[in-house]
Amino acid sequence: MIIELENHLDELKKMNYMELLTLRNEALSDIKAFERDYDMKSGWEYMPSPDVFYQMNLKKLAEIIPLMEEAFRNEYVSGEKNIDDYYREIRGVGKNME
Repeated sequence: MIIELENHLDELKKMNYMELLTLRNEALSDIKAFERDYDMKSGWEYMPSPDVFYQMNLKKLAEIIPLMEEAFRNEYVSGEKNIDDYYREIRGVGKNME
């Protein structure tokens, strides 16, 4: 389990800002869906249960946020890209969320 987590973190660290942003958006979408739709009284016939996926998405979000901050700084603040590049790229990511 620890090895899997380390591999997962290594993969996340290789991602650029827009890739991390997409993962963040997916995790947030899943978190919101759980919070909106989860019925504690319902019996679940599959494992892991939705509350386990919820916890996994919260953990993923906690891992992604610091990496996003670092990637943004490296790519858009001190990197080769500038804020205009960011605005162009963010529009593409936003279209994928609609």
